[in-house]
Amino acid sequence: MAARESGNSEIEALIMKGLAAAYSGLGLHDKMVEYEEQALKIARQAGDIESEGRSLCRLANIYRDLQNTERAIECAESALNIAKRIGDGDMEHECYFTISV
Repeated sequence: MAARESGNSEIEALIMKGLAAAYSGLGLHDKMVEYEEQALKIARQAGDIESEGRSLCRLANIYRDLQNTERAIECAESALNIAKRIGDGDMEHECYFTISV
């Protein structure tokens, strides 16, 4: 990928998120998880705490939809901790919603 080759982690993460969304629309859940996990890894490597939280939140929703409750809760709780730390009320709300459903 050109983004990876250029070292632009922000663009690379956006591409991974886009691919995850595309696979979601196709119902290909394994690929969706794979690309969202890659986006999470990139966010962590870049030290982008907000993107890390958002990826964790999306993963929590994906795992919830796949009925992997344990993993969904793990991701949601991690995202919730980040949301509280950075003061992101929208992310915090989404995490609570994911945990409650």
